[in-house]
Order: sequence, then C-alpha cells, then structure tokens
Amino acid sequence: MLSDQPTNPGLTDKMPVSSSYTARPLTLYVFACVLGSVAVPLFAFVGVFLTAYGAAVLMSKKKTLLAFVSVAVGSLGWFVYDPATGVYALLLSLITVFFARLIPKRFGQGTWFAGLLSMTASLLALDAVTALLEGTTIWGKMAAVSSEVMRMITAAGTIPAESVLAMKNAVDTVSMLWPAFYFIQAMLYMVILTVAARIAYRRHYEGFAPSGLAEVDMTIHIVWPLILGLLCVAASYLSFEYAEYAQLAGYNLLACSVALFLIQGLAVIAYLMEKAKLSMVVKVIVIVLALQMELMFFAPSIIGIMDFWVNFRKLPREAPSEPLPSS
Repeated sequence: MLSDQPTNPGLTDKMPVSSSYTARPLTLYVFACVLGSVAVPLFAFVGVFLTAYGAAVLMSKKKTLLAFVSVAVGSLGWFVYDPATGVYALLLSLITVFFARLIPKRFGQGTWFAGLLSMTASLLALDAVTALLEGTTIWGKMAAVSSEVMRMITAAGTIPAESVLAMKNAVDTVSMLWPAFYFIQAMLYMVILTVAARIAYRRHYEGFAPSGLAEVDMTIHIVWPLILGLLCVAASYLSFEYAEYAQLAGYNLLACSVALFLIQGLAVIAYLMEKAKLSMVVKVIVIVLALQMELMFFAPSIIGIMDFWVNFRKLPREAPSEPLPSS
C-alpha cells in the first residue's frame, strides 16, 4: 500500500515538470502552505490537504526549504493567540510536509505506517501535555466531558428513559474508545495527506502515474491487532485484577483494526466498480452506501478481512520483494 513509483524512481528529481503548470507563480503554493498551517487547528482536514498540496508543488520545483519555512510562518500566529494551539499547528504541518516529500520517491507501507504512528503519538502527546498543564489527565478530561454530557441529557427532562439509557451507553462507549479516536484521526490525516500530495505530483511531474484505490493492498500483519484485541476482550470476562484494562485495550485495538480493514474493503469495492466500468456518479453513490454499511454492519471491513485469504483482485502477493501498490 501507498508506494508511489514514478516512471523512473532513480531520477525523481530530474523528472520534467508539466508545462501546463509551470507558469503559475510560487507565491500561490506558498500561500497554500501558509493558509493550510493556519487552518489546521480549525479545519484540520482542509488544512492538511492545502499544506500537503502546496508543499508537494514547492518540493517538485526543488523548493523544499521554502515549504518548511512557509508552514512555520503560518503557525506563528497561533503562538501569539495560544501557544498550545501553535505547537499543534506547527507539529502537524511539519509532519505533513515531511511525509509529502517522500511520496514521489519510495513511499511504501513501512513509511506510511511510520507516519501514521508518529502523527498518532504527536496528537496524543500534545493533548496529554495540555491536560497536564491544566492539572488533570486526558482520562480525567474525558470523564469530565462524559459527566457533563450526561448531566445535560438528564437535565433536559423531556427525553424518554429508553433514549437516556441509549445515550448513556453511547457516551460510555466514546469515553472508552478515546485512544482509538487519536489513531483514526491520524489515519484520516495520512490518507488526506497522501491523496493531496499525489494529486500535486501527478499534475506537476510528467511521468508520475500513481496507482489508485483499487490497487491498495495492506500488509497481512494488520490482522495481529485484531487477534490481540479479540483475546483481550475475551480475557476481560475472566475475574482478575486487570480485567477492566484488558477490555479497554481490546476494544481500542479492535476499533483501530476495523479502520484499517475498512481501507482494504473499500479497495476491493473500487476494484469491482472499475471492473464493471461504472460511471463516476455511480461510484460515488456506491462508496457512500459502503460507508453507511460500515456504520451499520461493518460490511466493508469484513470484505477487507476476507480479501487477505480470498484475494478478490488476484494480486501477486507471493512476490514480497516487488513494490507494493499504493492507495
């Protein structure tokens, strides 16, 4: 997954720039980097996309330092308003630029997962430090938020008892799965980063032809967190001192695994749609329905799990030395 190989990987820096885009001034892409780093704390997905796109264009023109400086400048304003937000904007923007730089070279699964884990750790560490400065912990903040939400629901008075119970279960689930939310958030950032940078490189480098979603094939090793999560959940039903922590770890591992299998399942669906030669409108509708089915029955994730053994797309997995396809 996520291994973008240009026509000649050994000559990436010497690839010709697309003539239809060379006339655009560099200031446009510098502005995209600055605006993206400013937008990250408010509209994270938009900010990551703008930062990755602008940085990719600048780096395709051998202006790597300018890309890093641009996001640093964009983050400076947040330091005046709120230093914690400034650190968040700067760190996330720098990670975005760093991994966007690797995409036209050898951006394999190991690199992508390194970016995913580093971004997850950064998000978690920033919130942990912020909570510590406030005299509490992330766990304490989540418990306080959950208690406040339940107080507001109970104070409403007009909500039926069955609905209150359902809302309480939902709040309890969210408060239990907050570590997985950091992972899923970071995964979305990495997906947006990859898509934005690939679009930029494809437009500005002639000969750069990244593969699409239908060729995504994640490593079989993502099955291990799923297995470990199931074991932890099963162990939590035993009476021992750390059963509650085993349950917490198990559910979070399962949530992270499902998110990764969702990508694999969507890749299979995209392959089937390409094989059926569906129009773009129908493809969008199918993807939206697939995401809806994921929320209800985890259907795409189940397809993703099955694909490792059924191999719906007949991918050549027997040759691990070959570059893995990208997403």
